[in-house]
Amino acid sequence: MMSMAKCSACDRPTPLEELASEEMCTACCHKAFGLTGLDADWDKEAERLFARLNVVAADGNTGGKHTDLDVIWQDVGTGARVYIGNRRAATTRKILEPCGINAIVNCQDLASANSFEGRESARAIEYLRLNVQHWPDEVAEEGNERGAGVLDYFSPCFDWIDKSLERGESVLIHCYAGAHRAGTVGVAFLMYAARLRLAEALRLAQRCRPIINPFARLLKLLRMLELALEDARHYAAVSLPIAGGPPPISLSARGAAQAGVVATPADSVSAILPASA
Repeated sequence: MMSMAKCSACDRPTPLEELASEEMCTACCHKAFGLTGLDADWDKEAERLFARLNVVAADGNTGGKHTDLDVIWQDVGTGARVYIGNRRAATTRKILEPCGINAIVNCQDLASANSFEGRESARAIEYLRLNVQHWPDEVAEEGNERGAGVLDYFSPCFDWIDKSLERGESVLIHCYAGAHRAGTVGVAFLMYAARLRLAEALRLAQRCRPIINPFARLLKLLRMLELALEDARHYAAVSLPIAGGPPPISLSARGAAQAGVVATPADSVSAILPASA
């Protein structure tokens, strides 16, 4: 039988695994974290934000809900890209090779094999594992409102992606569906690389790949990252919040934040191949 608990905010019965920060359900967390009230003017605000990042979104074009992978970021120096995708993308060379993907962040647990690890090939693939669903094993959850330790948790992943992009190697961040775990890590990377607040990064990522949906403790982790980045004075003065988002703060330029642009939905990749590919 599924374990249930009451949301501390709305008092509705909620599956225990779906409770997020402060024992609130995901919907109440969205309200508490300022992630609601953004949809009405999103198209207009997204155009402004894409333009600020030297990217123009295609009119009426969004990533498909069932694509194997979608691009969310491009390095303007090397042209290498960051994709979010599913397990089939991660295990199919006919999907990886046309995208120039030589580096993969596996967000699943240790039972999920790195399909091409250790295989000799003209296009060797490097791997990094970030089992993000078990983040409370490495970052204190209780009484850690400002996200102490969360930058140390994410920094090795961000640095690894940065180095791959600098070499001109595109990166795939994947989990089983490319929605929750990989979506969380992808949103986190946009928060770092583009100096975006959580609300901005989440909406832009969902515009590129609509099934991205951090929930429960994954959403709490992103909120902690936002506050930790704020304390580190990461947010640039040029950041342009969308309606309803918190104001930016300044930070000296650093890392990928100088070197890339958020991808447009027009860049989304739909790889529909036979399951045996």
